[in-house]
Amino acid sequence: MPGAVAVAVVMVHWDGTPVQIAWCGDARAYRRGGGAAGRRGGDGIVHRVTTDHNARQDALDRGLPGASRNKVLSFVGDPHPSPRFGVRAEPAEGRFLLASDGAYEPIEDMGCDLWVHLDGPLDEVAEDFAAFAAAAGGADADNATVIVIDLSPGSSDDHQLPHLGVPRV
Repeated sequence: MPGAVAVAVVMVHWDGTPVQIAWCGDARAYRRGGGAAGRRGGDGIVHRVTTDHNARQDALDRGLPGASRNKVLSFVGDPHPSPRFGVRAEPAEGRFLLASDGAYEPIEDMGCDLWVHLDGPLDEVAEDFAAFAAAAGGADADNATVIVIDLSPGSSDDHQLPHLGVPRV
């Protein structure tokens, strides 16, 4: 992989229609559907929207035994003529979590349910989620960055601004 590239990107665009999510690498988007923003509503289930572009996911897709989740197969700046990028549309309602691998991996590795860490006001959830992930990662903690967004059906005036979560020092 060349030096100065972004190995993981997740983007969301919302204009009153379904959310468009694009990604490469191992950044992830999750959506907890329906219900009142900031509460466990609707189906209450956190759905992973993206699929990792790493060696582990590639092996799983081919029915092969484990491979490294740390070997990223897609990134911004990829010199290959047809780099892997994912694009998906999701309903424009619910709570969205956009997370770096350093944010979701420690929580997954502990076997915790992500939704437990998604209840509450946006600013607190974003900061607490990232701080919990960084603490759970211990000495091997990676960049734990999250963005939490609440969207509700209707006009764009009905949703709160997204909040970026970074671990508190």
